[in-house]
This record gives sequence, structure tokens and C-alpha cells, in this order.
Amino acid sequence: MEQEYTEEDLEVIKKQLGREPRNLVGVGKRCEHGYPQILITYPVFNKEDELGIFPTTYWLSCPELMTRISELESEGLVKEIQDEIINDPVERERLLSSYDNYAQNRVELLSSDDLKNLKENYPGRWKVVSESGVGGIMNLEGIKCLHTQYADYLLNKKNPVGKRVEELLKEGFSNSCEEGCNADCKE
Repeated sequence: MEQEYTEEDLEVIKKQLGREPRNLVGVGKRCEHGYPQILITYPVFNKEDELGIFPTTYWLSCPELMTRISELESEGLVKEIQDEIINDPVERERLLSSYDNYAQNRVELLSSDDLKNLKENYPGRWKVVSESGVGGIMNLEGIKCLHTQYADYLLNKKNPVGKRVEELLKEGFSNSCEEGCNADCKE
């Protein structure tokens, strides 16, 4: 899943995000034009003399997808999708399973030193890293942000929230770039 990134990728990512990426360890997925679409980030960072947490492991970087998903969020679909998923026992179980998978993937990214340090010196932060769902959400029945849910779905195909987002996106936009949509990725 994880691919190393090049200096060219880094320049594209800066353009996509409008800033330097934080904690970048790789590119999880690329669009059909080869541009980074999902970034993989490291779960912790040094903050003064201690470890800070960076719980969003999969970061959607595609400007077109970011815009479209922001539109869905502005239409109130976070709560609507959350209610749909939580009130369906099968989908709720899929969500909880996808959150477990996300936490496991996050832990697997840690170096042995950071893993040991978190467990021994930061038990509360270890709990967030090892038990929280997509984007660090601790209320495992919540969904918080459609962008992170969709990034998880694109990589793992297990997240029911991300699947629902994809269905909604297909109503007016395909996941493949159309002419001009990658303008924010070109140098």
C-alpha cells in the first residue's frame, strides 16, 4: 500500500495542501494521472521534549476530492451518514471493524522506540494511537470527518462511511480525474 514519495511528489503535495505536509511517510494511493491522492502519515511527532500524537494516518490530498467532500459535509451529510450507519447493526459492526483495522495500521507504522516510549511514558496517548478510530476519533460510533473516512475506504475498502461517500460522489463526480481537475496538482 505505502509507496515512497519523490521530490516531485513532495512539490505536488505542497501545491495540493497549500503547505508543507506534516509527518509524511509515503503515498498510499495515486490518481490515474500518477499524482498523490492519499498520503500516509506517521502517528507521532516530537513536541518539545515529548511525543505528540498525529492520529490521521491516511490524509486525502486530492484537491478535487477535498472540494467535493467538503460540499457533502456542508450539506449536513456527516450526521446523516452517521445515523444511517449507527442504526444499521451490520453497518455499525463494519464501522467498528474498520476502526480496529485503522488503529492496527497506525500502530504498525510506529518504530520500536516510539512504540516502547508511548507504552511506557504516555499511556493516554498510547490509548489514542492504539484504540481510536479514523482520524483519532474516540467515540467509536462517531464519524467526525468524511475526508478521512473516504481516504481509509480508498485504501482498505472496508469503511462503510467511505463507501457511502463514494456512492454520493458518483452522483456528480467520478473518482477518476476528468480534464482539468488535476490543475492543482500540476507544477
